Amino acid sequence: MNLPNEDLNQHSTVGKDYCCAWQHGPGEIVIQFKDAALCRKFLKGKFNCSGWSVGVAGGYLRTYIVKGKRLAWFLRWLDRNDQLQKVSKGYRGNAANFPCKAA
Repeated sequence: MNLPNEDLNQHSTVGKDYCCAWQHGPGEIVIQFKDAALCRKFLKGKFNCSGWSVGVAGGYLRTYIVKGKRLAWFLRWLDRNDQLQKVSKGYRGNAANFPCKAA
């Protein structure tokens, strides 16, 4: 559930069912991933984060504490990096989906 930035507070949980975040303390957010590809993309970003928990029973689950970021930042990051969202909107990555200026 995405909320407008002005509605975000310390009790908000934002994101999708496979990647969400909530406020952990002053200047800290917790991000939980159920999607391995999105988690790898996040870890490549070199943010000031530490691993908090790892799910071992059932599906993929990783949780990280990120310092110095806010929930609004997470929503922007998720919008830029969410491949599942881009595929559902029709950005399939092949040339057939883009308009061509034929001469």
